[in-house]
Amino acid sequence: MMARVGIYIYFVVDWYIVMDAVPLVVGEDYGDAIQHGGHYEFWEILQPKDRTEWKLKMRAYDAFPRGRIVFS
Repeated sequence: MMARVGIYIYFVVDWYIVMDAVPLVVGEDYGDAIQHGGHYEFWEILQPKDRTEWKLKMRAYDAFPRGRIVFS
């Protein structure tokens, strides 16, 4: 299994998690950590495939709790 980073950019929508991740080698340096992208950028390009993703897209990107896990 390849290590992943930006797992994760994630949103919590009604107890479901919508997330994005990339392989560690594609991550971006961020101080002493490696991260991946931004919440707005992910939200902007998200093409909803299910009800939860549609609900996320129906509101502003910052309307739901969100976070990220970085590699350090």
